[in-house]
Amino acid sequence: MTAIGLTSVGYTIIGLTGYVAFPRTAMSNILNNFSQDDLVVQVARALVGAMKVVSYPINHNPARRALKDVMEQATGRSWEGPLFHYGATLLFFGATLALALRVHDLGVVFKVIGGTNGAVLIFTLPGLMLIKYSYAKHLEWQRYLDAQRGDAPRESARDALLPPADADASRYASLPQPYHYLSSKLWWSGVALVAFSVAVCIVSLHNIFFPAA
Repeated sequence: MTAIGLTSVGYTIIGLTGYVAFPRTAMSNILNNFSQDDLVVQVARALVGAMKVVSYPINHNPARRALKDVMEQATGRSWEGPLFHYGATLLFFGATLALALRVHDLGVVFKVIGGTNGAVLIFTLPGLMLIKYSYAKHLEWQRYLDAQRGDAPRESARDALLPPADADASRYASLPQPYHYLSSKLWWSGVALVAFSVAVCIVSLHNIFFPAA
């Protein structure tokens, strides 16, 4: 929390000083407001470039690991090995190189990232978590009721404590109604958050690429 607070204060101070220095002409890349002959600014540009070179592998490593986890969950097989390692690295590097060669104004990139990442982190991820939790609870209830009715094998420790399948039929009528995700407020709250996030991203991208005159 302390690190986040210090970082926020530092970014805020730098941002405010930039807008105070150039209240009406501040560019998306504030360094472009300064003269090309300013030695201090040239040093700052060099340091920013060096920081990007160093931060690229730091950001790429968790991205590659996340891609590997997704591929393993989707295919059910291991993706360890040099083929995936080098292939994913070349894929990421090629994509970022193509973007760097195509885009000449980093301000657009920063606007897109700022307009979408915030919505994804604040709304989409919590919404997806609510949806996943509700659906997992729905499946758990289905397994529980199936075991109560004797329609499924008793595999878990909790199932072992359930009445036998040939228990009195009157128990069947007294079973609780199954939890269904479509009747869950959590599920619909998650859907609402995801839908709101998509709407925010669409509006942000529209304003970035089709600004009002």
